[in-house]
Amino acid sequence: AHDAPDARPEARIMTDSRSCMGTVCEIKVFHHDEEVVGRALDAAFDELARIEALTTSWRDSSEVSRINAAAGEEAVKVSPEVLAIVKKALW
Repeated sequence: AHDAPDARPEARIMTDSRSCMGTVCEIKVFHHDEEVVGRALDAAFDELARIEALTTSWRDSSEVSRINAAAGEEAVKVSPEVLAIVKKALW
């Protein structure tokens, strides 16, 4: 049998590291298509940045910063997503 000229390239580990959540986040993907991996990594890091914007205590605009600023004084209404993240963190 002959190898097809358009045979899929061999899968390999591709890695990207970016600064997020006060540290360096590294994601490794095992795949054969560098373009597909690049899009997936960008989407994953975009999601981390979105969650960080909601939960960081380093930005006054985040929901978690608003909770901290009102601690012991008043309740703070937060999005269902932040509530779920806080509940999971406490668990």
